[in-house]
Amino acid sequence: MASPTSFVPDEVVARIERAALAAMPARTRWELPGWVCLADDGGFVGRANAATPVPHARHADLAAVVASYASRHLRPMVRWTRLAPPDAATLLGSEAWSTWGEVLVMTRDLGSPGLPVAEGHAVRHGSATAADAATDDWTTVYASRYEAEEAVVRSRLALEAPAPKRYVTVAVEGVAAGVGLAVLRDGALVVFDVLTLPDRRRSGVASLLMSELVAWGRSCGADVSYLQVAADNAPAIALYQRLGYATAYSYVYAAPV
Repeated sequence: MASPTSFVPDEVVARIERAALAAMPARTRWELPGWVCLADDGGFVGRANAATPVPHARHADLAAVVASYASRHLRPMVRWTRLAPPDAATLLGSEAWSTWGEVLVMTRDLGSPGLPVAEGHAVRHGSATAADAATDDWTTVYASRYEAEEAVVRSRLALEAPAPKRYVTVAVEGVAAGVGLAVLRDGALVVFDVLTLPDRRRSGVASLLMSELVAWGRSCGADVSYLQVAADNAPAIALYQRLGYATAYSYVYAAPV
């Protein structure tokens, strides 16, 4: 797989990565020079179980990162972004490591005019509710996306997200049809877990969820919003582009062979 791409300066990548790490409530966290290492139950959420490079005068080498996971009886994994030091990037791209799962990081300037709603996608008979804690409807819709074991892990991460945060539920004809979560960190609105039930997709539910989350972030003083989406999820990427988001950079996962 090709190395990650970036369309923004390193300082922008660093700001987004700091916000993402601060918003992720992984159960185990430790640091090495130039790396923040996370681990969580099950390994279902890649970014909650990987080492992420962060700016540093001198990064620990990848051997130290791998050893730190091995000493905890954990599988070593790295989120390979452009912040990885050159020697680490060279090794990550070698045959000694496998790479997979390209993810796009998309951003939107919240100083620009109001969030557009995709043309022709108004939600008929729909309404949104927002709260600082997840409702029963929110947790039920969210968990329905995953098999039972994975749902437990992902639901805990969503429910333990650090405050300030906002859980939004969109109901259509009184029945919950979609949910979303955003966390505010250092002036950045970090959007997670935007989910629409299969029978309500392409009906405007996701657009309404995003509109509510972004409006909340702007009201709290956020100047930028960011989210992550799999590079092969074309429908989601198209939706976020219609809502004013653009790809800032990408990353892939890597592990020693």
